[in-house]
Amino acid sequence: MILMKALGRMALLGALMLLAGLEGCRDKRLTTNTQQYRDAHGIYDGRINKIAVGPSVFTLPPEALFDVYTEGEILRDRAGKLTLYFDVNRLREATPSGWASTKYGESVVRVEISSRSSGPLWKHARPSLDKGAPQPLLDLTLIPGVKPPPTKYSDQYLYVGRNPGIALAEDEYFEFACQVAWPAEVAKRNGQCRVAYSADAGILVEHFFQERELKNWKAILEAVSIRISQYESQH
Repeated sequence: MILMKALGRMALLGALMLLAGLEGCRDKRLTTNTQQYRDAHGIYDGRINKIAVGPSVFTLPPEALFDVYTEGEILRDRAGKLTLYFDVNRLREATPSGWASTKYGESVVRVEISSRSSGPLWKHARPSLDKGAPQPLLDLTLIPGVKPPPTKYSDQYLYVGRNPGIALAEDEYFEFACQVAWPAEVAKRNGQCRVAYSADAGILVEHFFQERELKNWKAILEAVSIRISQYESQH
């Protein structure tokens, strides 16, 4: 009987220790977009930072605005995804040619760089071009039949365009997916477009920008490509 009680106490103690260990592990999980999370990645605010994504290393100046994300174990100076934020007006100042005039104020281009398998990203874009409706003002082709029916409050658009000469991109064609709110009301209309391409060394580059800037997509991709190449060439 005494032995049974002793074994029972040992089992209870073991269970409590296991729970405590699990709780401790839970406490060690860092919350994204916090200073602790950035510290764990070896990021120093106000200084030059080097972040590796896949086989590429990006040297970011002190003024660069960026976030990092890693799924699983966090390693210093490395991230699963690097997110850069560019002010459209500053991009326009750096590459003035090719920008259409706009009456809107500031907007931000968000660029997410992550690792992926190499090879072209959009192999099906050329057949889509043959079925689409050309949009001369955008130099894009609107692809029909790939979205749910529009409503008063939202609509979606898919465009395809030929790579205008972005040296960083391996893909011959780009796809633009745009989600728009209040599509029929000029004063309220707003939305976001996403375009992605595969770059050398197995890197995926995704751009997110305001739908009103779609007419400037060539200038945006060119300016971002130049900036990313500068970051990557400095290591």
